[in-house]
Amino acid sequence: MSSLMRAANIAYSEQEKRTFRQRLLISLAFTVAAIVGLLIVVFVAIVELPGIDRSGGSHGSTVALEVVRWLVLWSVPAVGLAAIYRYAPARAHAQWRWVTWGSAVAATLWFAGSVLFTEYIRTIGSYGRSYGTLRDIVVLLFWLYLSAFAVVLGAVINAEMERQTRRDTTAGPMKALGRRGAHAADTIGPSAERT
Repeated sequence: MSSLMRAANIAYSEQEKRTFRQRLLISLAFTVAAIVGLLIVVFVAIVELPGIDRSGGSHGSTVALEVVRWLVLWSVPAVGLAAIYRYAPARAHAQWRWVTWGSAVAATLWFAGSVLFTEYIRTIGSYGRSYGTLRDIVVLLFWLYLSAFAVVLGAVINAEMERQTRRDTTAGPMKALGRRGAHAADTIGPSAERT
């Protein structure tokens, strides 16, 4: 989580201003929240709900519950990423609406990438022949690399969205440009300068 906080600082062009103790507490809070989120996702993914007959019972209720299951599997990471994008960088906190776009994109990319990567490994990938007994470790590291890419991309999307508006994107009372306490909120991108 501390590496994720550093990556968020880089994406938002922020210098670390927090003490070691503050960084440690934030990192621990993110770690506990990530474990809880992971447990929720695993529970939703593997638990068979009572009353659902997969062999042909009520088709409408089965489809509705599967849709709800997939929405939960997508929304837990999206909410978690929004919290990370808001609290991980060392800056004045962004308004929630300025972190939801990046978290939605990142969660969608992560979710779709995980599904496609799983399908690739199951059908095409020949990691067993290349890496032998280390196959699972290599697959896990590659999946973590793809996941990290999606998470950092979401942070960059949020930061660039903030740079492309003159409006105050930080939480709290409205402040003038240059006094907002966040580099992305205090600088204007090229498209915002033309307006």
